[in-house]
Amino acid sequence: MSDALEKIGKDSPRQTEVVKRAEEIRPPLESDRLIYRIAVTALSLTLLGALAGGFVLAWSVKEIPQVLVALGSAAVGGLAGLLAPSPTRRR
Repeated sequence: MSDALEKIGKDSPRQTEVVKRAEEIRPPLESDRLIYRIAVTALSLTLLGALAGGFVLAWSVKEIPQVLVALGSAAVGGLAGLLAPSPTRRR
């Protein structure tokens, strides 16, 4: 972005307009809730699939593959990261 501002010129009215517009842009998770919902849904389905697969394999007295355990663990970690409140800075 600094390259673009240099091309516009220092202290020009257009540069201040560009800076103001850039500051107004919100992060995708704040402005587009669909992305957040898709990520949570995908991780939830992965977790449920890993749990169901683990129960089916355990019920049929077979060894549960490590890949299934890793998928479930990664899904839980991803969900925790998305659903946990973000820390705020104190001023």
